[in-house]
Amino acid sequence: MIRPWYRSLAFYLGLPGFLFLLWGWFAEPLRYSSVRITMGEYCLTLVDQGRLARVNWEVYGHGRLMYPGFRFYSNVASALLQYQQLFPPALRYEVEEYPYHLGTRTIPQLSLAYWFLLALYLPAWGTFLLAWQCRKACARNASAAPPP
Repeated sequence: MIRPWYRSLAFYLGLPGFLFLLWGWFAEPLRYSSVRITMGEYCLTLVDQGRLARVNWEVYGHGRLMYPGFRFYSNVASALLQYQQLFPPALRYEVEEYPYHLGTRTIPQLSLAYWFLLALYLPAWGTFLLAWQCRKACARNASAAPPP
């Protein structure tokens, strides 16, 4: 007999991702946390901005090299009150321009709402779980068939 879906290994493999996205959506909407990874002239920043997840990527260029690094920042920001709505815009792409001594630097930013990530994750997890159960059912039926 095939185990029910809630006792399947595929269910328990997908559960941490689901719980993480739910936690990111509801945990602390006023907390700003980020991880900044630098390597050479490239910099990637992953940001938890209240109810949004944001990705920034920068290329410093002009021969400016950064030491390889990994930094974590966290603080409470009252400026995030605009993101207090339960369902912020799903997807937003912006390019911010910052003046500095060599000219103007542009930083592309991609913001994704946690509810949108959850809406993408649940069908993918459900499809994986369904395929897993179908594969087990087909293997069971093939082994139960009498030999020719």
